[in-house]
Order: sequence, then structure tokens, then C-alpha cells
Amino acid sequence: MDCRRIRSFVVFALAACALAAAQEAPIPAATELSGHPFAIKNNWVIGGTGNWDYLTLDPAARQLFIAHGQTVQVVDIGSGSVVGTVTGFRQAHAVVLDNPGPYGYATDGADISVPLESGIRAIGEQGIRFEGGVKVFDRRTFAAVTTILTRPSLRELALEPQTGLLFALGTDLSTLPPKPEPPSPRHPVNRPAARNVEPTHAQAGQPQAQTLPCGSTTSGERMPESVISAIDPQKQRERLDIRVCGLLGSAAPDGAGGLYVTFTSRNMAARLDAGALAQMLEPPDTEPKTVEIAGKQYIYHVVGELDWRPQTNATARLGDVLPELRTIGLPDCSEPHGLAVDSRQNRLFVGCNNMKLVVVDSNSGASIASFNIGPGTDSVAYDGARGLIFTANGGGYGSVTIARQHLTDSYSIIQNLPTLQEARTMAIDPSTGLVYLVTTLYGAKLTNPPMNGIGKLQLNPVSGSFQVLVLGN
Repeated sequence: MDCRRIRSFVVFALAACALAAAQEAPIPAATELSGHPFAIKNNWVIGGTGNWDYLTLDPAARQLFIAHGQTVQVVDIGSGSVVGTVTGFRQAHAVVLDNPGPYGYATDGADISVPLESGIRAIGEQGIRFEGGVKVFDRRTFAAVTTILTRPSLRELALEPQTGLLFALGTDLSTLPPKPEPPSPRHPVNRPAARNVEPTHAQAGQPQAQTLPCGSTTSGERMPESVISAIDPQKQRERLDIRVCGLLGSAAPDGAGGLYVTFTSRNMAARLDAGALAQMLEPPDTEPKTVEIAGKQYIYHVVGELDWRPQTNATARLGDVLPELRTIGLPDCSEPHGLAVDSRQNRLFVGCNNMKLVVVDSNSGASIASFNIGPGTDSVAYDGARGLIFTANGGGYGSVTIARQHLTDSYSIIQNLPTLQEARTMAIDPSTGLVYLVTTLYGAKLTNPPMNGIGKLQLNPVSGSFQVLVLGN
């Protein structure tokens, strides 16, 4: 054989072996990668009490808005100090900023972990029960301007930029099953939890499909119902309520007139056509109503309602179920919560309660990738400029999982960064790539110690320890 042919054969063989070895090699750990892994750069103790929820960053004003208990705290990300507080909430959950305008918007809903009587339960002129609302505040003074009352208890909030509509995700608290009564310490009895009793066919005089539009859960309880409220921020009034089945997780606009929402009870996501919904809105009525709640006067409007329960119940098909609604199944994702959108490549990044991060084609619904992450994720963020996806995992010791989006539309986990317990929500600064999380420290306390034995160890938040974690590389 010619020597040149032998050399060519050897080079080809070596290249093939190297390629095969590279394909079989595991993804390198973060510490094995060149460059700088993420780390906790700063801890800002800002104080305050109560539970917390979502964060929003204003990159222009360099301010971080934190929904924290009965307030929204505003932190200067240059100094780490609190520069303002929006007060008057029952339970603040999410904040959205109207960047062209002077206002901010924050959802205010009843905390369903406490008795329902602590929320707004007023009856208006039309027999409407108000469980939540959106508080409008001035971004310069942080003073509350007004409250837009809503029927559901609200949590997540998103601004769709093309229509300018706010979409708030809320739960109809009246459809939640009651909590089981605690057993008596003297005579414990294993009794089933009370259920919402529906009328029989004879009592209702109508088919069961109308009395149970969402069906039942696997435990036999009535499936809860939720409401997606469309709000006009310019007129500061609610325009439309969309009733759906199950509990809702997060919402994120795609920048093309659509809004994606996760359904935790059905393990699916859905895209709402905000432009089509905006065309369906009726002209606003000219006579607003007023109602007095706890000695204060509130203005509200009677709004239209869409019933999407048949398209979102447990037996509904997936796909383009309505001109304004397309549903996407998430078979590898249990109880999806956090959501981020890459509109350029039509990708959804969803954090799931079964410790999974799934990547889905938002057009076809096809699964692109699935990765293991930490427990207790509640927030997913996407940094498109750097091709990074983050999940905030508040369970266990607390962690942030970081995935890289490659130019070939492939994905890999590059780092699992330990953070702190309960650090489950976050925001990203697109200009610097810094990531912000919040949490509080917990201390152990021995409760009811017996004379001779071991008592119960209870973890409680340490007063004044609420803090911001700043991650960077």
C-alpha cells in the first residue's frame, strides 16, 4: 500500500476515534469548564416580615421590586439598600412595570394558607364577591394610586406589550376543597376531608357536565377553577375574565402578541392570543360602580366573561382548541410552575415540581430536552443575550440550576449552584447578567419538650434576616 494512503488512513482512523470519544464523553461539570462559574457575589439584608413571592427588575432605574408580605420593597441594586416601600397589601404576589409610563402594578390576593375570612369578601351591587385586586402605584413616590378590584385571588401578573393589556392569574377560592379538620389529640379519628357537594341530577335538573365542568381530581375532590383577568392599565379597569379549569402557575409574553401560561393541575401550557382577545373586548361602560370595603370606597366595573372550562378540563384534547387558545401537553413535567420564553427560536423553558427543566417547541409542542434540577422550583429565567436558562430551586438546601443554550439548539446543564433554603424566585439584569434571589434565614426551636424524651424540632424564620442574594460570574 502506498505510504501516503497509509498516512491518510491512520489520520482518518484517529479522527474517527476522537469524534466517537467526544460523543461518549459526559458533559463536564461546571468546575471543569473554562471561564468563571456563577457564585454568590453579595448578600443584602433588607429586613421585613411575612412571606414573599415574585421579583421584578427595572434595569433603567436600577431598582429591584420584591413582593414581600403586605408590602412591595424597592431595592437599589447599586447600593443594596431599600429606597422605597409600597404598602397596603393583604398579600403582595407579583409586580409589573409600565416602562413608558409612571406607574407600577402589583397583584394583591388572599393568602390561601390563612382563613378565607382574612380576604375581601364584600358583595357589590351585582352580587360580585371580590377576593383580590391589582394595586396601582406611582414609581417615583411609591405611593398607591388606586386598586382595581377582581373576583379571583390573584398571584401572577404579566404585561403583553403589543396590546398593552395586563393579564393576571387568579384562583376562585370558593372552588378550593376545604382543609381536613385536625384530629383530636385525645381521640384521633381518621375522617375523610370534607368535599364540595354538588347537586344530583334530580336536584339540579341539568346534566352533570354542567354541574362539574372541570371534573374531579384523583382524590375525588372537585377540581379547582381559576380565572385569567385581562386588565386595561391605561383606563385602570378590568375588561375580561376567562374561566379555566385547574390551578395556574406562571405567565410570560412571547413578544408576538401571545401569552404563555402554565397549568399545574393538568401538566400543560397554553398560548393565549392576546390580539384576538383584545378585539373581543366590549367598549367600556360609562357608569362605574362603587362599593365600600372596610370603610373605604372602591370603584369597579362589570366585566365580560369567557368560559374556557370545556377546553381546559381533565378530558379536553390538546392543540388549537379555540381560535384564541392553543394548549401544549408537558408529559415529562409534573405540576409545571416557572416559565420563560425564547421567541426567537420558539422555545419554552418550564420548571416542574418533579425536579425537571423541560424545553419544548412552542409551535409544535414537541419535546426538545429534559434535565434534572433541584427540588422546589418556582421561577425560571432566560438570558437570551448570553444563552443561559436559570431555575430557582427553593427546596432542600436551595440551589440554582444553570443550563446553556448552544447555537445548534442543543442544551446542557453547566452548573448547580447551592444558594439558601426557600430561595425560589428570581430576576435577571439583562445588561449585566446578574441574577437576584430573595430568602430568609430559619432557626430551629424545640417545641413542647417532654419530661423524658425528644421534643419536636420546628424551623421558624429569623426576624430581620430577609435578604437579597446576588449571583454573578
